Amino acid sequence: MIAGDDWSLILAGSAAGLATGVATLVGALPVLAFRGSERLHDMMLAFAAGVMLSASYLSLIVPAADFAMANGSTPFAAAGLIALGVGAGALSIGWIRARVTPPEAFTSNGAAPEVSQRVWLLLLAMTAHNFPEGAAVGVGFGSGEIKIGITTAIGIGVQNLPEGLAVAAALLTIGVSRRRAVLISGATGMVEPLGAFLAAAIVTLANQLLAPAMGWAAGAMLYIVAAELIPAVQKDSSDSRPIAAFVVGLALMLLLDIALG
Repeated sequence: MIAGDDWSLILAGSAAGLATGVATLVGALPVLAFRGSERLHDMMLAFAAGVMLSASYLSLIVPAADFAMANGSTPFAAAGLIALGVGAGALSIGWIRARVTPPEAFTSNGAAPEVSQRVWLLLLAMTAHNFPEGAAVGVGFGSGEIKIGITTAIGIGVQNLPEGLAVAAALLTIGVSRRRAVLISGATGMVEPLGAFLAAAIVTLANQLLAPAMGWAAGAMLYIVAAELIPAVQKDSSDSRPIAAFVVGLALMLLLDIALG
């Protein structure tokens, strides 16, 4: 039975998770002003690759290790647990890539099939990545450490700004309208309040599951970066702008993660 004070923490954690999810929508808004071109689309995908590569490590793998060790795992056991999660995430996305066809909404926009699949997989990976981020916020509030919960929510919310931009920009590459791209990108962040609510409500169980779940999300993102995004932006080796966009995305996420602790 959940006590009244506990419900206050759960609702506060859920509200904080909702705020971090909305940040994804806010981050996607700049695409409303973009003028599309093939070169710009390649740079957008490269930027998304940099964001995802950095986020998979600093926003997922490193915090997952901290969660695991805080719950009594040795450093070696924590590393093994997260490595298994990363492997499972990569394998599951690989299975989806090989066997599951993108929904019609992704194939009816005039884009090449491989481009549609690439963006669809990116969308799945970013949604999977957002759920454990919301859970991390919920754990902070559910444990009674409100200061930690607030700090975590602020950090994740700021990081979600470039992530929302990356997803929306990728959607433009398959012909999705700007407004729809913003809405779909924002929708990927709406799993965060759900993750926050569940984690705050069952914080003991969430503490045990959060580390491998974050590892799984990291593996999914790394697979998409390696198998889909990097090859896509290397189509023209003489054009260095996609590489520059990749570095900008990577550096931006590093800056946000490190500065926000």
